Amino acid sequence: MASSGSVFSETLQEITNTKLQELSKRRSRFEEAKAAILSSVAAEKDAVKRLVILSDGVKKCFSIKLTKDNKVILGRTSHKRLEIDLKNLDRFLGQAKTDPSVSQKMLTAWEESLTRQLNMQALQYQYA
Repeated sequence: MASSGSVFSETLQEITNTKLQELSKRRSRFEEAKAAILSSVAAEKDAVKRLVILSDGVKKCFSIKLTKDNKVILGRTSHKRLEIDLKNLDRFLGQAKTDPSVSQKMLTAWEESLTRQLNMQALQYQYA
């Protein structure tokens, strides 16, 4: 008969292995989604459309909750700051679609910010 210590150790090892496998699956799904988003962004020439693609992809990758009309619902994920940023970006994009005075510099800054979010999440998965 196995001692209770070895049974506990085996159970703990099985739980650890299961959690590591699940984390690996989540990481793979995230990396695939990230690559698809960045590929779509790279293929688009229009800066506003690029930002829309990136914003939509980030919302999906981070499971940001949206209303029926595709507006960010605040406080529904652990990514509070990102939710606020995306809500502000949606307003900015609404303006950018109709206002030619929106600067390329601002569009680039938003694009870099969202890309940085994707890269930080990838690093978190890598070191988890």
